[in-house]
Amino acid sequence: MTPLPVKLAPAWFRPRSFIAGLVAGLIALSWLGWSVSRLNYHRQFTRFHPEIAPEGSYYPTIAELCSIVRARCRPDQVLVIVGGNSIFYGVGQPAADMWTNRLQELLGDRYAVVNLAFRGAAADDGGALAAEVLRQEFPRQIYVANVGMMTCLDPSGSDPYRFMFWEAYFKGLLLPHPARSEWVRQRYAYSWTRIAPMVDVVGKVELDRALHFDDLWNYVSFDWINTVPSFYHPDFPGVFTPRDAYADTEPDFRSIPFDERYQPAALPVEMEIVRGATIPYYHRAAGGSWELDPRTRHDFEMMDRAAMPAPLRRRTLIVVSQNSPYYVDRLKPDERARDDAGYADSMAIWREAGYQAMTYPAGFTIDDYGDRTHLTVPGGHKLAVSVAAQVRSLAAGLGYGSAAPPKP
Repeated sequence: MTPLPVKLAPAWFRPRSFIAGLVAGLIALSWLGWSVSRLNYHRQFTRFHPEIAPEGSYYPTIAELCSIVRARCRPDQVLVIVGGNSIFYGVGQPAADMWTNRLQELLGDRYAVVNLAFRGAAADDGGALAAEVLRQEFPRQIYVANVGMMTCLDPSGSDPYRFMFWEAYFKGLLLPHPARSEWVRQRYAYSWTRIAPMVDVVGKVELDRALHFDDLWNYVSFDWINTVPSFYHPDFPGVFTPRDAYADTEPDFRSIPFDERYQPAALPVEMEIVRGATIPYYHRAAGGSWELDPRTRHDFEMMDRAAMPAPLRRRTLIVVSQNSPYYVDRLKPDERARDDAGYADSMAIWREAGYQAMTYPAGFTIDDYGDRTHLTVPGGHKLAVSVAAQVRSLAAGLGYGSAAPPKP
């Protein structure tokens, strides 16, 4: 007896049709993702507030950042991208009163200021990457970011924002910079515990390069429906609300009582943080003054050079953030001398690495701060005045304010 044929698939299943449909669907989705990557759907953008940032489980793409910039800067304007951490983001400053709005007013229509700072980010995260990617498209540009005293940059970015660096780096969007490439190679090439995650990172970036799924998903979740739970909306129905429905609702420090902004119980911990910014790096010189460890100076300068290519460094203004006088004035004279040395040496290191650098001018008071580091609206306005002066000076030095073409 001849055995009956074994059916390996139901009669309705046609492998060729399935594969053809799958390929056609992927091509269609890839085209849609490519299309929306050039679309600015952040129509009411102020800054990357928590609902549209990694802390809210939203991960902006490089194309997304660039589209925001293109929508806000005309070809005849000087582009000023603001990066850095929560201080430059404007924690404690409502969207209508954040310090970068005041910076735009002071600079005038010749400039376009775009705030791409993220809370907890480093100076070479999102905003710096957008500036570098847009280097040829917007040759008249200045990048402004803040850092803490005695800090340096990781050339591959910082967590949780490193995903933006990997996207720009492995998609070939960044300028050639051998020192940065060597840093990446040395840091991730010699240990399997590092290689394995990198295989996942590179694989995802390469797939996204072909399929553009990150841009497509961000567009869908921003404008139509979101399905990713976040710290702010872990459950139904908020988890499905598109991100565009959430406004920038940053509170105003001025509405918070002084004792809540400067809690007495937190004073010992905050003072340890202020002192700890310099203690590990300084020793007594022969004459009794404070001296920065030479190895620290060398390492910081080397990493800062590796973090950004020279064409971006010379257009970058680094602002070394200061602590509130509420805490600094409690330092002993000897501690204050070390603190002052820390700011002076920090700015010197940044300048030696090829950046422009400044810190806050004299005259900031306790009322200009909402806590140890973040500025109130009046403090932000003071910051804007000093940054605007530096931006104008830097623009003039780069030839942006003259008839001469921009320097390459």
